Amino acid sequence: MPRLPKLSLSLLVPACIFFLYLGLVCGEYVYEHAELNDQLALRQSEQIQKDLFRMRHVVESSLLMQDLERIEQEVALVSTDQNMMVYVILDSGSEIQFANHIIWRQSNATNVLEGYSAELHRTVIANNKPYLKVNFDRLSIQAYYPLNANSRYSYSNSVELIYLEYDIANILSEAVDSLLKRFIEIWGIGALLLSLFCVILHYLLIRPLTQLSQAAKNLDSPDFNTDIVCTSTELVNLRDYLNQVKGRLSRSKKRLNDAEQRWLFAVEGARNGIWDWCIATGDVFVSDRWKDILGYQPYELDNDYSVWESRLHRDDKAQVLNTLQNYINNQHEYYESVHRLRHKDGRYIWILDRGKIVEWDELGRPFRVIGTITDVSGDVKNQHFPHEKQGHSGLTDLINRDVLADQLYDLQVFSRKTGQFSALLMINLDNFKLINDALGRQLGDRLLMQIAARLSGTFSSAGLVARLGTDEFVILAKNFGNDIDQAN
Repeated sequence: MPRLPKLSLSLLVPACIFFLYLGLVCGEYVYEHAELNDQLALRQSEQIQKDLFRMRHVVESSLLMQDLERIEQEVALVSTDQNMMVYVILDSGSEIQFANHIIWRQSNATNVLEGYSAELHRTVIANNKPYLKVNFDRLSIQAYYPLNANSRYSYSNSVELIYLEYDIANILSEAVDSLLKRFIEIWGIGALLLSLFCVILHYLLIRPLTQLSQAAKNLDSPDFNTDIVCTSTELVNLRDYLNQVKGRLSRSKKRLNDAEQRWLFAVEGARNGIWDWCIATGDVFVSDRWKDILGYQPYELDNDYSVWESRLHRDDKAQVLNTLQNYINNQHEYYESVHRLRHKDGRYIWILDRGKIVEWDELGRPFRVIGTITDVSGDVKNQHFPHEKQGHSGLTDLINRDVLADQLYDLQVFSRKTGQFSALLMINLDNFKLINDALGRQLGDRLLMQIAARLSGTFSSAGLVARLGTDEFVILAKNFGNDIDQAN
């Protein structure tokens, strides 16, 4: 499901108010526009019906007096109205006897008048009832008005209907323009009032809410400040509640810090390093003392399970992992192991490792283990001493290939974390076999020891020196900075 964009109330509230107001104004305009059209059409229809009623009596009386000129004068008078498109007097055969345009006379209305209907003509005469229709498609009013066909007016049978078509486009256009102008004025005044309302709403509601939100964000920082002017009861209650939460948080934090200090004092006083392992994610937290026992600074190791496992001595690794797994599988009541971990300088130290499950998941499986390590190298018997030197060459006392591989792994992790470049230098002594054969093995060993001493003295502060074979040395140079050109 797509996420909706997060908008500030400073934009959202005014936008909603203006769009709602615009919708109401547009709806009212459409409604009044339709009502106005109907009212104007009805008003004009009533006026036309009155004029036709008068014209009917004029025509009938003129026919009775056989005063046809009077009828022509009345039709000519009607023609002065520019909106009168068609005004004709028809006989029973739809023949035009009188018209507002002379060219139409003595013509059949069906042939010359587009909107005329002979069938509707006959229906109106048969019912002797006027018919008026407002045609909004043509923007006109059509009228069929019967003349009195009383037999006492024998001449009146020559004409029987008045048909007209009146243009209402101009009337509607002027009315709509007036309506639009009025609505623009109303919308403008309303927009100004709404703008003023939004400004007042911003200062009375939205601005205090924004300040309270910012204060809540800084609840745990020294920048927390609730000196905010609130004008409503709800905002005052929210401000007071934030102050209460701040007080509770400060008290809880102080109690937590006090408890942590007491706990750390007890643990550090025993010179123990602490580890906290989340089994599900593999994340491991190790304390500064844990790193210090292995010779590392607080920033030099990642919080990852592999950091601990990779430092286990090869001879102890299987037994340690098996013991830990048996404890996690609930086969032992507690976890405790004495094993060796690799120190930063390549040697191995003996530690006492203890742990306890402190959290389980919803299925009852172990989720989190907390434990401590203690350096017990001084308590291990003397027969373990040779194991500590297994990582070093006996002749030169330089680290060997296995320890170098472990150091390369640690350096890779450290370099990725800090962005520092390092270098690996390979040194192979030429003609060393010739020296051994010509001068003897003893002088060859003394030469190797001399070379190892010089390499260690020169590069000990910048990296590590290892011996891979009889005449092969490796220099692992560290901390060349994060500029590749400078490192090269």
